[in-house]
Amino acid sequence: MGKVVEAWPGAFNLANHLRSHTGERPYRCSACPKGFRDSTGLLHHQVSPTPSGSPLPHQPLMRSRSKKIFGCSECEKLFRSPRDLERHVLVHTGEKPFPCLECGKFFRHECYLKRHRLLHGPERPFPCHVCGKGFITLSNLSRHLKLHRGMD
Repeated sequence: MGKVVEAWPGAFNLANHLRSHTGERPYRCSACPKGFRDSTGLLHHQVSPTPSGSPLPHQPLMRSRSKKIFGCSECEKLFRSPRDLERHVLVHTGEKPFPCLECGKFFRHECYLKRHRLLHGPERPFPCHVCGKGFITLSNLSRHLKLHRGMD
């Protein structure tokens, strides 16, 4: 029986994933013979210095030499700081290091935990102007307001 595979969120991601199995590298560098699975890998190559430290002929593509770029080795996404890259890598590892002390649920990022903690408290900073019900996020209020529009 075949292996169960989670659905990919988009055709691009599936195509990129399949290239990891086939070895296909359709994105070619115009300054050297290297090829890449996706455009992000090519962009990272184009803005990275050579091993000798000198820039490639096409390096000043869209970033100055003083700005560093940090790439994810799993999906080749680019980040402006090592901290952003470190936060992103948790998507691949599945690690959720921030626990809620109230209910024991774990979160990947501290900001998600902070938002979740609002559920345990009485504060609801986003009230509905129609019925007065309060919500902890603006997106929850917006979703609720759609229900009122459906009742009209």
